[in-house]
Amino acid sequence: MNGLMREELRTRRGPAQGAVRPRPLPRALLCWVALGWALLCLAGGLLIVAPGPSQPLYFAGVVLTECSLAVTAAGGVGLGVAALAGHAGARRIASFTAAVSVGALVVSLAPVRDGLQTAAAQGVTVSLAHYLPRPPAGAPSQTLTYLGADASSVRRLDMWLVPEGAGALGRRHPAVVLVHGGGWDQGSRGGSLLPGWLADRGYVVFDIDYRLATPTSPSWQQATGDVKCAVGWVNDHAARFGVDPERIALLGSSAGGHLACWPPTAPPSRLCRRAAGPATPT
Repeated sequence: MNGLMREELRTRRGPAQGAVRPRPLPRALLCWVALGWALLCLAGGLLIVAPGPSQPLYFAGVVLTECSLAVTAAGGVGLGVAALAGHAGARRIASFTAAVSVGALVVSLAPVRDGLQTAAAQGVTVSLAHYLPRPPAGAPSQTLTYLGADASSVRRLDMWLVPEGAGALGRRHPAVVLVHGGGWDQGSRGGSLLPGWLADRGYVVFDIDYRLATPTSPSWQQATGDVKCAVGWVNDHAARFGVDPERIALLGSSAGGHLACWPPTAPPSRLCRRAAGPATPT
């Protein structure tokens, strides 16, 4: 790599005596920028293609895969930087940067292709306009207690009702029980932009809390039981909140996605019966 830089930064002789030589500092700076950008694109592409050897790199790969259009943009910028480096005479670095940028573009568009194919198979419309400027979360309609008989066992949820403009009156709507992520030991409800977006599209959303793990108290059984209780609570109060009990879905991200897959087979929390009374505003 050092040899490549020396080759590109070597000052060439002018075509005639007395010709003005290019200033080395701007070209040197441009070479370093091009090389650094190429390495950045290379790292982004590799994290999308292969999982990292450590947990932080693995999660970085997951994030880049979900937001691969950011790598697409980086690849486009890399092509521009490569063009500038080539114009300055650093042809080898320009070629290297251009090749890596094109590779990053190709790799970053693979998750987009997969997403479009899945959306087409499910009959879902995909909008780039909705992907980029994400809507504000707004505020929930109510915060309610769905589980717990005392302060140490209370579990709450934020409820988002369907706005009147989305056809709320006189109808029963599908519901979404939203389970937050956080590695099973952190996070809380209210950290997602999805509830307001879903409510505007005709869903009643219940954004729930659940028991988190601690170093001395793993919570895999309690957390899944809490989620199962939340679904049962929504079903019990479906008529009050205009929910169709036949259309209640679970949605989660990261650890929440794992917990959303468990409730059909998980035992309910032992506190479910004690919290089966009327919905309690908080």
